[in-house]
Amino acid sequence: MSQPDTFKFDIRITERMMRNGRLSQTELAKFLESLVDCESNVESISLEQPGLARRADAVIAREAAPTPALVAVVREHSEESLR
Repeated sequence: MSQPDTFKFDIRITERMMRNGRLSQTELAKFLESLVDCESNVESISLEQPGLARRADAVIAREAAPTPALVAVVREHSEESLR
């Protein structure tokens, strides 16, 4: 599977790419310098993150899980269908 040229600059794997010799420190620095500064176009927003809330502050509404039911199917067979 071919990978785009920018794949090796993905922040999640740059260290691995550098260890494997597929990316050099110079190449990474050159790429970072070529990026356009978009800070003036940013709008900050705040979002609640319930996963990070303290237990006392968190409201967890869970419905009880349904109890599994055992279902039996009884079929009547004629002697002819069993042959």
